[in-house]
Amino acid sequence: MPYQRGKEKTWWYRFRFGGRIVHESSKSQSLTVAREAERQRRRELEEKWNHIQKRTLPPTFEKAANEWQAGREGRFAPSTLNIGRVSIMHLTPQFGEKLLCDITHCAIIKLAESQASDQTIMSIAGHVSRAMLEHYNHIRMAAKRVALDAISTPLPESPAGGKLADFSEDVHQNCNQTGNAQNGGASKLLN
Repeated sequence: MPYQRGKEKTWWYRFRFGGRIVHESSKSQSLTVAREAERQRRRELEEKWNHIQKRTLPPTFEKAANEWQAGREGRFAPSTLNIGRVSIMHLTPQFGEKLLCDITHCAIIKLAESQASDQTIMSIAGHVSRAMLEHYNHIRMAAKRVALDAISTPLPESPAGGKLADFSEDVHQNCNQTGNAQNGGASKLLN
């Protein structure tokens, strides 16, 4: 209940909370401000009493990664910290502004498409096994097929009439010299 006090006619409020009397100044000469200050103070005490915390947004990847890295300082070797810094540097362009809860399997697929290493993908996704990583490998298989198709295309003709580079005979000869022709593995692959 607000009331005025002193020569300056400052409004104060008094109420009982948790078995105690709260008696504080609103530091204002306005009754409306005093009522609002009393209401906010009562609400603040109720939230603390009942352990109510305001919800906050989950952090972005960049903020969470930097906090994680800062928490490791002094507990890990400098080379280990450097590995973390480099990993964060590579991942920030891909995930930097995303909330941690927004990094889903679609984001992991995009990461796989960007030719990130298996270890990097596994550490970000939290997958411990390679079996789960194979789930995302269909993306890479498409990239491998494109690369193999590029290799298998015939070479263009040179102005002299022959192929620009035909190393198949040289490769076959090198395989025979190194002893790989005994098992026939490399020569079968290359011919």
